[in-house]
Amino acid sequence: MKLRNFLYLNTKVVEDYISAIDGYTYDEESQAIAMSNENNVSGKVGGSLFGGGGEHTGKKEEEIKRSVRISDASKFDKIYRFLESDEDEGLKYYEGLNEEI
Repeated sequence: MKLRNFLYLNTKVVEDYISAIDGYTYDEESQAIAMSNENNVSGKVGGSLFGGGGEHTGKKEEEIKRSVRISDASKFDKIYRFLESDEDEGLKYYEGLNEEI
């Protein structure tokens, strides 16, 4: 990821390119992050005349919900990474066209 500062960014063109790459475009997305932690503690004590035991179960859950906005710089970076990719999906540069291509 490169940090960029844009003096001018044609957001309409960026939106069009994103929709061509992904097949859709969106400005916001919802994220839900859930974390769960569970622990068990047990013990027993015993002797010839007495005995005892105990058990404790603890559970902690945390959930974070947020709505995030996709920035124009992030959209541009996605297009930039797509154009740089070496995969078959990336944009290819051709010097000339012939029947083999």
